[in-house]
Amino acid sequence: MQRNLICHLFPLKSTGTWLRTVQHLRARSELFDGQRIISVAIGPGTATPEEVAEAFGDFEAVFRFVPNDETLWEGASFPGLLNAVINAPGITFYCHSKGASHPVEHVSQRWADVMFHLCLDYPGGVSEVLECSPIAGPFMRIEMRMHVDWHDSGTFFWFRPTACHSREMVLSDRNCVERWPTYQCHH
Repeated sequence: MQRNLICHLFPLKSTGTWLRTVQHLRARSELFDGQRIISVAIGPGTATPEEVAEAFGDFEAVFRFVPNDETLWEGASFPGLLNAVINAPGITFYCHSKGASHPVEHVSQRWADVMFHLCLDYPGGVSEVLECSPIAGPFMRIEMRMHVDWHDSGTFFWFRPTACHSREMVLSDRNCVERWPTYQCHH
């Protein structure tokens, strides 16, 4: 089964924590044999496109350099990333540079490490879940928030693009990525 990757990266230089995302993806590069699309939010204080490309080294991907949107965060690039793979065969992994504005010792970095581990180190388990569900992610938070019954806390998840039935429900806002999985599972 083909495995695609879409990722939102905010390469803030002052913390350098975005490099953890790069390290996780490079360490598991063989997992992604389909499309690899990385949206990179560039602005004051971020790494340059050349520095980002250098950090990824031989990890082949299509890089989309976009202006950083301090209001929408990854919500600015998610609709475009989703649109790029919505008809792709196989399954797609979405992630972002979790906690990019926080220092290395911040809890968000450990949270990101756990999400990468759970999502990428058990491909057989992910495939099993995706046989009966359009989406699989490690942290479902059940509470009425953001106008939905539950959301994907942390926003790292796998999905079957061809099983998605609410492409039109992707609104560009700060929480659109967390809400989007909920729309895929409503019947």
